[in-house]
Amino acid sequence: MAMFTMSSDTFREIFKDLDRSLIQSNRFYSAHRRGGDLELLEDHLELCGDYFLHLIDGLGLEPILDELISDLFGEQQRTDIKQIISFAIYYHDIGKLNPNFQKVKVEGMRASGNTRHSFFSERVLTSFLLRKFPELRGAIYLAVNIVRSHHGKLSDFTIDDYFESSEEREITQQILQITNVEGAMITEDDKREFFRDGLDWHKTFLLVKLLYALLVLSDSYSTMHYAYSFSKLYPLNTLDQNIRERMIESYSMIPYNSNIDQTEFTGVSRCGTINELRKAILVESSNRIKKLLEEENRIFMLSVPTGGGKTNISMKLALNILEHDETIKRLFYVFPYINIIEQNYKAIDNALFDRSLFPDKIGLVSDIYSRAYIDKFPGETDEDSTSTLKKMMVIRDDNFLNNCINVITNVNFFNGIIKNGGNDRYKIANLCNSIVIIDEIQTLGDKNIRIFYDFIKETSRDLNIYYIVMSATLPSFNDFLDDVEVPQIIEDPQKYYTHPVFKRNEIVFKKDINDINGIRELLIAEINKNYRTGNVKILVTLNVVDTSRKVYEELKSDEEFKEFSFYLLNSTTSSLRRKKMIEEIKDKTKEGRVMIVSTQSIEAGVDIDCDFGIRDYSILDSIEQISGRINRECDAQKADVSKLFVIKYKDGKLADSKKIYAGQERYKILIDETISQEDVKQILDRKQFDKYYKVLSGELKKVAKDYFPKTNREIDDLHYQTINNTLDVIDDKLDKVDIFVCEEIPIESLSEYDQSKITSLINDPTIRKLEEGHKIISDGKIITENVYRVWKEILISTDKFEDVYIRRKITSLLNQFTISITNIKNKTYDQDLSGYLTTEGFVENDEQFDIILSTPTFTEYYSFTDGLRSDKLKEALKTPSLGVII
Repeated sequence: MAMFTMSSDTFREIFKDLDRSLIQSNRFYSAHRRGGDLELLEDHLELCGDYFLHLIDGLGLEPILDELISDLFGEQQRTDIKQIISFAIYYHDIGKLNPNFQKVKVEGMRASGNTRHSFFSERVLTSFLLRKFPELRGAIYLAVNIVRSHHGKLSDFTIDDYFESSEEREITQQILQITNVEGAMITEDDKREFFRDGLDWHKTFLLVKLLYALLVLSDSYSTMHYAYSFSKLYPLNTLDQNIRERMIESYSMIPYNSNIDQTEFTGVSRCGTINELRKAILVESSNRIKKLLEEENRIFMLSVPTGGGKTNISMKLALNILEHDETIKRLFYVFPYINIIEQNYKAIDNALFDRSLFPDKIGLVSDIYSRAYIDKFPGETDEDSTSTLKKMMVIRDDNFLNNCINVITNVNFFNGIIKNGGNDRYKIANLCNSIVIIDEIQTLGDKNIRIFYDFIKETSRDLNIYYIVMSATLPSFNDFLDDVEVPQIIEDPQKYYTHPVFKRNEIVFKKDINDINGIRELLIAEINKNYRTGNVKILVTLNVVDTSRKVYEELKSDEEFKEFSFYLLNSTTSSLRRKKMIEEIKDKTKEGRVMIVSTQSIEAGVDIDCDFGIRDYSILDSIEQISGRINRECDAQKADVSKLFVIKYKDGKLADSKKIYAGQERYKILIDETISQEDVKQILDRKQFDKYYKVLSGELKKVAKDYFPKTNREIDDLHYQTINNTLDVIDDKLDKVDIFVCEEIPIESLSEYDQSKITSLINDPTIRKLEEGHKIISDGKIITENVYRVWKEILISTDKFEDVYIRRKITSLLNQFTISITNIKNKTYDQDLSGYLTTEGFVENDEQFDIILSTPTFTEYYSFTDGLRSDKLKEALKTPSLGVII
């Protein structure tokens, strides 16, 4: 079902009749080169226009733009506004008529004059458009500012006039003379009147951002098209009918998912196992969203208990939306943490793109995040090598989000809306007409959560984006925004949360336990009571890295626990080590007596099942996440004895929970008993998180009172650069130091997944050639220093544009052995962590390649097996706290 009606004044028709007379034929050049050839300026402008129309048609953007333009300027003005946009796209580079540009950039002559072109494009276009559309000064003001910014960041709009230099005035006059256009200006009064017009500035904000993205995309594609002699317009990877049908077939090939549309929801009273309950949730959700779609909803909340199969359910809901709305072009999965992407990407790929139906997955599905392995063509040999151009464009597709399904972080997603630099300039066009599934939205920071909810509301309405927001502990839209009513896909989710099958464990508060000895005694008592013999997995989750290590070392050396295998999982554990540990913990063939000591980092994408646990006091979302890892599979026999004990660990007088959560409203409302202790117990026992978030949302509205209106004012003023600089998805951005760790890692110390990925990646013909003399894998060990050497060789010997694929590929391997630690400051000695490590010889800086390398002495603080010794670093720097993120 299409959302909008298509207009007859299409961009394609407008472009056919566009006045192209400003540039004399065969006289000027664009400065784009191909070998010894130069591209004529008019050819580049035509090609850019072709790509603009290609994007408009291929991404289904005409109805979206028609609706935005009509809402803002009135339907009667729509054709004129679309003409203004078309002229702006076509003549975006008319400033290249600048004689200095032609001399220096085209002819390679030496000259001292101003060679800019975007500024002069804005000046000439303003004059040209004001003569054609004198009554539409506001729309012209928007269009020419986009043109002015198209080679940089979209800047803040301002009513202040720009004072030209005499040289700039002279060059502008020269171009106006060449084009036979009479000069004209938009005045400060024109701008003031425009901002007084009472437009819907949120719509205006999105319209400008979308047109800017379309211009920079069209310019980028057309430049590449010429440089690499494309035979046809570069394809846009979208969900066509053939792909949709195969995705539905692929999903249904999993026996559990077959015949869902033919299955009637009969309630939950007869569900006796977790799989029966998961099937019931799947059937109800699938049936219900069809009804909600008919009611023209486009934002949905999906509340599913931990372990209820929400990722599998969300895929079925996405397929339902695809069947409902044929205008949808793409699907985005948005996760807060890399660990969750790694866990879910394989499930999404396997369920929707079975290899028998999709032998070639390039352009179909891609996981896009900093630690993702770049190995799109595994098993490639010299004989069948893929073209450099195809590899380059695969990377470009990821940068632009030009894949049918993109699995990304929430930072990547929201930055496509709020940021205006680098790859974020292009993304909003590719987000239009899509389905966006956001997991664990409660991880967004307290300060700006209302702002991002507002962006979801606005982009859903104006860009035809369907949102499914899902979590086990879901903050309701309706509590955070005053003028929206977002439906729950599942009617009365409580019937699942309180179902006996999902009664995994009992949460027991033991706030009198506040030290290691208390933890030890609690463990001994529970083990003696319920787990004296046999297999058992115990999870102890603490708030602070130092505490986790201290508890781990004390318990591991304690004779009472000599039968146990111990694992330390905290934020200093490398991603590679973490995956291996989880693989071992989950290995059913190696069952035994296991104790896992962790920090809250285990909440994110760590799918393990333990018999009982201890959780240091924290926010309720976090307690519930850990509870979901105690008797995760809902074993009815275990449920009677499985417990999660909540303690309150203190280091001296200060509780560890306060060190981590003191600044968060969701912690404050617990400490000051805005929610009473009795209510806390009830919320966790009965899973009544709506009660928790209703109170929290009121507090967050107070917290956001300084930020929400302020950000909205910046949006109203079209302050793109200010928003870019001040609004972040993550509230607290820490100064970090990235260190590449030189060490030898036994290959068997890695998970099977990482072993296969790394082995495949280094089998690349280019890497194999450069490896000679310093093998990456030797005698069963990964020599990470040789990864660095091969990386340097590739950077030295390849072109940063044409060979971007192999450069990104080897960098993706380099990233696996890079740790990121907070660059703490010691104000007393005016020194930071980076300076200390360098001065003392623990690291060295390769300034040519901008990389910090560990030296052999760094093992005093770090090892692959045990992670970072932050306690020792703290002692060395004599600083009171250290945060570490890996």
